[in-house]
Amino acid sequence: MLSVAHVELPTSLFTPPNAPSIPQASSAPITVKKESKKKHYLTVATDPLYAELRDLNFSRVGRKLNKVAHQLDENYKAPSSVPP
Repeated sequence: MLSVAHVELPTSLFTPPNAPSIPQASSAPITVKKESKKKHYLTVATDPLYAELRDLNFSRVGRKLNKVAHQLDENYKAPSSVPP
């Protein structure tokens, strides 16, 4: 059985915004363009953490995510073994 989930993310996370010039003083109203969202599907094949979380009891998901977050933080703070 293939389980699929999706997450909607703003497209600005994937494409850098063009930096238009900002007017200094304008009496025209500013219009905000609604940002389109792109769906990203999570599957067991594309995200190994999803495979672990999918089968956990909901009360254990928080502990698992906390453990993974601490591991990522340790890896980020650890000195690199590659010489400069």
